[in-house]
Amino acid sequence: MTGSPEERGTELAVARAVAAVPGVAYLSPRLTDRLRSRAAPGVTVRLHTAPDRWEVSIALAVRTGHQAARTAQHVREAVTEAVHSAYPQTLTTPVRVTVTVTAIV
Repeated sequence: MTGSPEERGTELAVARAVAAVPGVAYLSPRLTDRLRSRAAPGVTVRLHTAPDRWEVSIALAVRTGHQAARTAQHVREAVTEAVHSAYPQTLTTPVRVTVTVTAIV
């Protein structure tokens, strides 16, 4: 496992939030996710302390019939909400979410 316990817990919360977004077919694990035994393959979370900010990267597949750009926007919103819900003390901490659509299925 990589990352702090806080980052690993956040990866799981983010994965649940992403899975609940309409149009998301599945998370797409990268090779590095598999090699590093990520808590939620397809999700990478980093908490930086100087300056305070969250960086979240998501790789996912979108279902046919859903617009990839709109689905990605909904994912960014859900991820930001999930991070702030998991850690209410970070409500003022910026969350940078990068979504990569790897497939449309």
